Parts: sequence; C-alpha cells; structure tokens
Amino acid sequence: MIVSGPRTYAQGTWLPAPQSHDAIPVATGNSGIVHVWVCVDRNNRILDRVVVKQTVPGIASYNDPNNWVNLQVGGEPMESLIANAIAGELWSNNHGDEKFVAECLGWGDCQYQPPDLPQYKLYYEYLFGNLPECIESQWRTSKLVRRPGRQRRTRVVQEQEPFPEGFLWALFEALAKVAVAMDGQGIVHGDMQSGNIFFGQPDPNHFAIWPVPKLGDFGSARTLNHPGGQLDRYFMGPYAETFAAPEMDYNRQTQQYTVQFFNHWDPNLPPSAPGARPGGYVQRPAVLSSKTNIWQIGLLMLCAIRLEPELLETQWRVQPPNYPMPLHQAMGFRPLMASQPMKMRLDDPKSRRYSRQLLTLVKKCLVFDPDARISPQQLLQEVQAKMIGRDDGMMTARGRFPHNHPLKLRMSLTDKYKVGKKPYKRRKVA
Repeated sequence: MIVSGPRTYAQGTWLPAPQSHDAIPVATGNSGIVHVWVCVDRNNRILDRVVVKQTVPGIASYNDPNNWVNLQVGGEPMESLIANAIAGELWSNNHGDEKFVAECLGWGDCQYQPPDLPQYKLYYEYLFGNLPECIESQWRTSKLVRRPGRQRRTRVVQEQEPFPEGFLWALFEALAKVAVAMDGQGIVHGDMQSGNIFFGQPDPNHFAIWPVPKLGDFGSARTLNHPGGQLDRYFMGPYAETFAAPEMDYNRQTQQYTVQFFNHWDPNLPPSAPGARPGGYVQRPAVLSSKTNIWQIGLLMLCAIRLEPELLETQWRVQPPNYPMPLHQAMGFRPLMASQPMKMRLDDPKSRRYSRQLLTLVKKCLVFDPDARISPQQLLQEVQAKMIGRDDGMMTARGRFPHNHPLKLRMSLTDKYKVGKKPYKRRKVA
C-alpha cells in the first residue's frame, strides 16, 4: 500500500474480517466491493483495522486517464487525491474539521494481473455505518431487551422515532463545511447520496452525544476549471439518479440531458418596453458547479427529515412495488413532473415537527436554477447562526450519556473490531 497521509500502521498479520463469519463484503457497488481488514498480533488481538475498497477486475474506467492523477493510468487514483485535498481544505479552514470526510489512507495494487483484468484498491478509515442504516434504525419497530431478573431477552415494540432536531443541525453543519471545502478546491462530488454519508466515533467536544457525519466515496468527484468555476457535465462520473441535481439529470430514452438551459432572472437588464420595469430572463447553459453539491445536500437533509433513505418522489425511474406517487408529483425535470420537492410535502406531519428555520434552509438548497441556489459559504453561515438554540442543548454538552438518553440515536456504535479485542476465530468458508 502507498500511504497518502501521516498515519502510521501497526506491524502484524493482516486478515480479512468476515461479516457474520462469512465472506460477505461490507458493501458492493457498480465499481467495486468493500471489505474490512484487521491487523492482529501473535496472540490474535487486533492492532489496527482498515476498510479496503477494491474495484471490479477489468472495470472499463481503469483505462480512463481522467480517473488518475496527472492522467497517468496506474498511478495514484483521483479518488485518493480528491479525498485528501478536501480533508486538507477542511483542516486549513478550521483545525479538526477534516473529521467530516472519510479519511483515505492510501492506495495500492494498481496492476494488470491478468492483463485483461486491471484493478486497484483504496484504503479508508474504519467507520460505523451510513445514513440509510441510521434511518432504518430510527424506524425499527421492535428490539430485544433484557428484563431484570430474567435470563432471556424479550422483544419490545417501539414506535418510529424521528431524528432529534439537534442531530439534523449537526448533520447540516458538517455537510455545509464539506461543501465550502469542495468549493475551495474546485470539486464537484457528483454522488452525494445517503449511502455515501458515513458515521464515526462522536467528537467529545462537539455534539458529543451523536456520531460524527463523514462524506465518503469520491470516485465520481470531478475538478472544476478553478474554484468557483464550472464543468461540462459530459465529464461527470457515475451517480445515483435518485439524488441527481437538475443539471445532472440524463434521459436514457432520448439519450440527452433533460435540462439544457436555465432561465435566470437578471434584474440588470434594461426595460423591454417604455415604462416597464428593468430586468428579464436570460438563458444560461446547464453546467456543473459548486451549486450541484448544494442541491444534493438539500436532498440528503430531506431524507433525514422524512426518515427515507431515498425520497419517494425520486424513485419513479425504477419503481418499488405498489409505488404510490403519480407522475405529476414525482420529482423530475421533465414535462408534467414536479421539480420542487419542498412544495409537495413541506407541511406533512414528518416535517411539521421541525423548526421553520431548518426547513427554510433546506428549501434554499433545492432551488431549480443553480444561480439562485444558496452558496456554500452562505449556507454554512446561516446554518451556524440558526442552529443556536435549536440544537437540543447538545452542541456543547460533555461527558458520558446513558444508553437510554432520549436524544441518542438508535443506531449501534458498537466497535466490532475494536483495537485490543480478540477477533473471530478463523474458519473456512464453504
């Protein structure tokens, strides 16, 4: 492995850590699979652990120079460079904020073995789950508890529990800080979906009761011409269609991008007729920019507000069974479809429990015209101003919190591969 950061690694034997004593990977995707590896000493105690992301052997994108630093195929993957560039920008903006991205520790095995099956690996810090898992934990309807005086655990029914508003502000602040860092480095993530929001151990000095949100998977990220610049969307990497911004949406039937131009209101245009007010609409081509990240942040926040890993309105392309959303309410950017998700369900029961300030800021992220969307810097400024007094008192809370604290999340933060712990006994997988 080629190390891309200052971290040092324990010396010992590295072993793949099976999930539930089998070889099932932690996650799979179109471009690769993810496994956990642990380093053990001679007594079989864990010394270190990393997450290994291995690309699919023979993946076509291997030979695309745009996926490699300095266009050198087989060198350093762009994903490694971009992840560490954003972490560095976060650190320079405010020491400690680099925690808001999943740390890329290095890369390796960039090889042609066999020649027709090129592949490479990326190494990331070990984390404790992602946003869909966190959401699913909140609407889990039952759990096993051990009653006093009883040996066996019993199943207890529990109602769906919305996220505390303070947790949503903590998530919003983390995403806004990453958006500012990406803007500073001139980067469009492109695939800010719920599955790419991970969680690490809580920070004892900032929202200590909740895990730290971390943005990961920069495989689809692209660099702009310069900070604050733009990017032709034909150079965009793969992305989750359910989280596509208007300028990203591609119609597979027509094989064209859905939105070609945005009608942007320019108040400085001269009056169109004597006595008329100044201003008018001008057409601007649809391109990627830092505002693309902002739209996806808005969708992520709406997912957390509604406890939906993917918004129901966005699933019309590949519809789940008994899909209830009529076409005119589905969120898309084609004729007869709704392009404003906040219009339809802003006042539904799930949203009413949160402050108007939170919902209004989410709405500012989900403006159709990118030029009219809130900027990363303004978003962070408003989040930090409006979260005061709405954080459930948890921003500066310190100490240990009981397991049954009413503001704790249901998602378990149990460290399955804790350093110092003896791992599973190795066994063959049939």
